[in-house]
Amino acid sequence: MAPGVAAAQGSSAVAGSGTGPVSLSALSMVAPPFLAAPTAARASSPAPRATCSTGTGRVRSRAAAASCFDAYPNPAQVGATVTLDATKSPAPTVGHTIVDYSWDLDGTGSYTTDTRTTPTTTHAYPVRGTVIVGLKVTDDTGASSTTSVAVNVLAPPTAQITQSPTPAVTNQPVRFDASGSRADTGGQIVDYSWDMDASGAFAIDTFASPSESYTFTRAGSYQVRVRVTDSAHGTAFATVPVTVNDPPASGGSGAPGGSGAPGGSGPPGGFGSSGPPAGSGPPPGTSPASSSSAGPARTGSGGSPPAWLASAAQPSAGLRPADRLAIVAGSDSYFAAITGDAVRRSSAVAAHGLWVNLVADRSVRFSLAVQVTASDARRLGLAPRTRRVRRSRRGRPVVIANAPVVIGSASGALATAGQRPLNISFSSAARAALRRRNVTLRITVLGTATDVRGHQARVARAFMLRR
Repeated sequence: MAPGVAAAQGSSAVAGSGTGPVSLSALSMVAPPFLAAPTAARASSPAPRATCSTGTGRVRSRAAAASCFDAYPNPAQVGATVTLDATKSPAPTVGHTIVDYSWDLDGTGSYTTDTRTTPTTTHAYPVRGTVIVGLKVTDDTGASSTTSVAVNVLAPPTAQITQSPTPAVTNQPVRFDASGSRADTGGQIVDYSWDMDASGAFAIDTFASPSESYTFTRAGSYQVRVRVTDSAHGTAFATVPVTVNDPPASGGSGAPGGSGAPGGSGPPGGFGSSGPPAGSGPPPGTSPASSSSAGPARTGSGGSPPAWLASAAQPSAGLRPADRLAIVAGSDSYFAAITGDAVRRSSAVAAHGLWVNLVADRSVRFSLAVQVTASDARRLGLAPRTRRVRRSRRGRPVVIANAPVVIGSASGALATAGQRPLNISFSSAARAALRRRNVTLRITVLGTATDVRGHQARVARAFMLRR
């Protein structure tokens, strides 16, 4: 079934982990230019009202000074009330006061709306377009001056939402994408909010990011809605029906979307959360769902493929255009990457782990670790709050560098060129800290990707966890 579409228009060691230490030196790297760390994208709040300025202040003669006023919101939605405020407009003559404010609200050149000594008025525009609103102020000497402001009136935005995969499977992430939503010419979409349970409360706000991943724990039919808001404060809604099925009961390594080892399930074509598919072992030197970085995986004697390639029996999905931009196909150093939404909810990560996407142009094994800075580790209670100090040979104090702290790790493999999701589980202490503190912080996923010939690519991606 094709993805559902609906459209509408409207108004160190792993901290607290039981696993062995992960070598941070093996993960030190300089990411290639195209792996620049993303920043958390947030919808900007309405712009503050402009402050009227006459350049050098009030004039010192009877010559007319430049009147001015503010219009907000601007741009404005069709039918919305626009406030026109000339409070900061100066009198045409220094030392005198304004006794009359007249407005040209429809751009005809006639100042037919007279608010007398009141410097503000409101108006709603029923048709989209640009209106040149004029103001004429007159002071007690009879001197007057005029000015105008262009008010952009926008039509409401349109909302669109897609789902992938279709149908969904319990305990596996479903990606919802509203990037097909559009604002009117001259505006932009500044906020995306999501209602995942048809409660009417759009509790998940991804700000300017048009996509969100969600995991359903029970099979059934759901209605997922998105609310988009444009720069004129116009809103629109779209809904997509979601069917969620339980995974197959067998624990074999079946078709994409099947379950992993008995008792665990994974993303389409992926390893289960409790281990790789039944009948296949993990990469050498690793353990299911969490592993240390291992050395290069090379072909065995006689050119036979490495053991980890045989364990990656489930096929990969094909490379998407965005995936191809993250790698340099055919190279020996940048043939692999990790991708995924840059902004995540800390509560969801604490509960379900961090889902990333493995991308490569060949068969590859990934060894990944998640780390936070020392200061963030101290905020979470995962590292001592005081810096360690040692003494040099001459007795002088030397502060030991604050090293990043690893809070989770995982390994995964691609049997063929393509992409597939992987869940990185955090240590129990890190999960508890995220649930307890619910802070906004930046985490970095670092690691290596090794192909069957032993070539290694350093991979890195930063994520922002928000409340």
